[in-house]
Amino acid sequence: MSIEVQNAKIVVQKKVLLKDLSFIIPSNKLSIILGPSGCGKTSLIKWMSAQCTTENKSSGIMIYDGMRVKKHSEIIGNIMYIPSSTNTINLTVEEAFAFEFSLSKKLTTIEFVIGRCELTHVRTSLLQNLSDGEKRRFTIGSALIKGARTVLLDEPLSGLDSTTAINIVRLLQDMTSYCT
Repeated sequence: MSIEVQNAKIVVQKKVLLKDLSFIIPSNKLSIILGPSGCGKTSLIKWMSAQCTTENKSSGIMIYDGMRVKKHSEIIGNIMYIPSSTNTINLTVEEAFAFEFSLSKKLTTIEFVIGRCELTHVRTSLLQNLSDGEKRRFTIGSALIKGARTVLLDEPLSGLDSTTAINIVRLLQDMTSYCT
């Protein structure tokens, strides 16, 4: 599903981080937003995925899958935001995926996701005991299970060694057949 942003203005705590920003993210492509620390990338992604707080005064036009988004509630469930760090719960990889699967309407199997995300060797490990790369693959797997059509990841390679980062990029490229 393509995303088009027109004339976005991203404001956080009364500070304008981005203004007059327009771009298109094409369907089924891995797209990357680059910029220096503090320039508003995370705030932009949160605005695009309806994760903004009420005090956020960001504005702009967003067109998702050819339809103008009038209320961000219209896209909840279609766009999944994965923050740069996530809180882990006291479940194993398999238990957490099973819980998410029980809440989703997606037909993807837990076995497929565990295998595709290369988590077979840690399937019975607690999430809190996973390495950073394994945690990142778990969050990507969550997006597959939840059936999000578009996934917006914040700093998906942060803190990862080069081999793990390359593997994550490959997984993300493969995911374009499942998500935007």
